[in-house]
Amino acid sequence: MDLRSGYPLSLIRNGIPFDYPKLEQDLRADVAVIGAGISGALTAYYLQQAGLDTVVIDGRTAGLGSTCASTSLLLYEIDKPLHQLREQAGRHVADRVYELSRDSVEGLGKLAGRIGFRNFHWADSLYIASAGKRRFLEAEYSARRSLGLNVAWLDESGLMELYGVKGEAAIVSAGAARTDAYEFAHAVHQHNLSQGVRIFDRTAMGGFDIGRTDTRIVTTAGHLIRAKHLVFANGYEALESLGKGLATVHSTYVTASEQLTPEKLGKMQDFVLWDTAEPYHYIRSTSDNRILIGGRDEPFYSPARRDRLLNRKAALLERDFQKMIPGVPFTREFNWTGSFVSSADGLPYIGMHPGLKRCYFALGFGGNGINFAYLAAKLVAGLIAGKSGKDLALFSFNRR
Repeated sequence: MDLRSGYPLSLIRNGIPFDYPKLEQDLRADVAVIGAGISGALTAYYLQQAGLDTVVIDGRTAGLGSTCASTSLLLYEIDKPLHQLREQAGRHVADRVYELSRDSVEGLGKLAGRIGFRNFHWADSLYIASAGKRRFLEAEYSARRSLGLNVAWLDESGLMELYGVKGEAAIVSAGAARTDAYEFAHAVHQHNLSQGVRIFDRTAMGGFDIGRTDTRIVTTAGHLIRAKHLVFANGYEALESLGKGLATVHSTYVTASEQLTPEKLGKMQDFVLWDTAEPYHYIRSTSDNRILIGGRDEPFYSPARRDRLLNRKAALLERDFQKMIPGVPFTREFNWTGSFVSSADGLPYIGMHPGLKRCYFALGFGGNGINFAYLAAKLVAGLIAGKSGKDLALFSFNRR
């Protein structure tokens, strides 16, 4: 599937930073990972940490699916607000999911430090009440306080005074970050290569067969990979192995501004932002002093229809930014659109599928794809390595 189009800023800035070969022969491994985006890179990292011989394949050039189109906000807040998730899934489940998501952002920061990846910057998260949503936000603030999360409340005047943002109110949360998922994925791949992981891109899986003791993966070029375990870390395309009805596909739109001076960028270097609008906006600055704003999501129908809307959506996003943060100039320079997958409850699918023996899924669906990818990588690697994973039930295919 054509997962994105336009000019993603990360791809323009980084190009293709590293080359990975095509698979040209048969091979064996303990684990084969399908997908060389951020999910596949993180999964392979924890598999090799567990001492498992790991191979990664991807039908595209590494990272050129959804990863290079990511806006790379790292928030512990998931698409489903805590107070709503408590009503839907129960307090125990909701609270544990939020704790795990918070810990995942922290874990990503520590991982970046271990491998020497520098484009990782801590920030506050501002969750802004759009028009008429103050009571909704108050309920969310109360829920987060009761969980013991590090949050503060700002009214309209305080929000403008401290951050220069317009809104009826805001929750300020510590522990958010901004990064570059495409650049981060390649940094993890390079570390993995140094530890013996084998990575092949432009190597598409044509099919697989689950045997009694191993799984046989056949590439479209006819090469055979024999692995004891198979991990799907390829997002939307994994749904082809699972059937329809598991999740829904949407298109999101993003525009990046021209570069600003640090003085003009001002306080935007200190926070990332999202709001209660439906669909919500998300905003952050970049390491080269630009601003990204995304949102204006649409149900996905076809790549052609999605792409036709790009210029109009980008113009609307520019206008949205100017209303929300009037003191910062914004002239759009690069626009792009991408498709993403959301589950009904906003949670990822992680673990073994009941109908596919020794096949595991690391599917970080929704707006928190990067930290869900980190969480999935740790849980799946632990499961394959034989460790107990009590949290896997929260994200299983059989959850209710």
